[in-house]
Amino acid sequence: MSLLSPEFLSYLERLDILLKRSIRGVSVGERISSRHGRGIEFQDYRSYEIGDDFRYIDWNIYARLDRLFVKLFREEETVNIYVLLDVSSSMDFGTPSKLLFGKEIAASLGYIGLVNYDIVNLCCLSSDIRERLEGLRGRTNTIRLLRFLEDVLPAGTTALNSVMKEIVRSLRGKAIFIVISDLLDPAGYQEGLKMLRGKGYDVFVFHILSEEEISPNIDEEVRLIDAETKEVLELDNYEGIVVGYKKVLERFLREIEDFSSRHNIEYIRASSSIPFERIILYYLRLGGWLR
Repeated sequence: MSLLSPEFLSYLERLDILLKRSIRGVSVGERISSRHGRGIEFQDYRSYEIGDDFRYIDWNIYARLDRLFVKLFREEETVNIYVLLDVSSSMDFGTPSKLLFGKEIAASLGYIGLVNYDIVNLCCLSSDIRERLEGLRGRTNTIRLLRFLEDVLPAGTTALNSVMKEIVRSLRGKAIFIVISDLLDPAGYQEGLKMLRGKGYDVFVFHILSEEEISPNIDEEVRLIDAETKEVLELDNYEGIVVGYKKVLERFLREIEDFSSRHNIEYIRASSSIPFERIILYYLRLGGWLR
C-alpha cells in the first residue's frame, strides 16, 4: 500500500466525487441522487396533483391545513466510475514520473469511490487496453486497487481515441469517466472525449505534465529521443528551440482548455512535481471535483 499512506487514506474517507449533473445509477446503492422518486430518504413536499399516488400523501399535514401534499424522496443509487490511466511510454518521464503521479491520483480517486460504495473500474491504456480491473465495490477492495496500480509498468504508444471507443462499445448505463493522461497522442484525444460526452457520460480530464516539460532547462546541444517512437532529434540552436517550444506548449494547453470548455468537460492540469496530496486536498476541491 505504498501509493497511499494510512493517514491519507483516513482523510480520503471524508471526501466524495462531486456530481455536477444528475446520474442515473445502474443499481440501488448508498449514493443519493438528485432525482425525485420512490427512494429511502425524504427530501421535500409539493402540492398534490391529479394522478399522484395516494400512498405518498401526508395525511398529518392534511389534518392540520386541510390541503393535500405529497412527499418527495431522493433515490439511493450506485455510480459507475471508470478511471482511465494512460500508461504509455511518454508517461515514464519526469521527476517524479508522470506515471507515478497518475497512479497516485488514480488510487486516491478510486479509493474515494470505494468508500462511498460506488463501482470502481480501472483501465490502463496505451495503444490498446493493457490491463483492467473492473467491478470493485466497497473498502474491502482497497488492497486489490492499490496492488493493481503498483504493478502497472509503462510501455507502448498512445492511442486514446480508439481505446476510449473500445471501452464504451460494451458499456451499458450511465457512468463517470476520469481520464488521467499527458494527452501526448499524435492522433489526438478529441474524438474519444467527444464520443464520451455525446453518449451522456460525465467526463473529467486530469492532465499531467512534468516540470521538465513545462520549463525545460536546455543550455547546450542536446539529443532528444521520443519515448514512444524512439525517433531521434539533434538540437544545436537551443535558445531558439526553447522559445519555439514554449510557444507550441502554450498553444497546446490553450487548445485543450478551450476544447474542454466547449464540450462541458471538467479539466484540471498539474505538474507531477507537486505533491499529489496537495492536488487532492486543495486543487481538486477548489476545482469542484470533490466535496
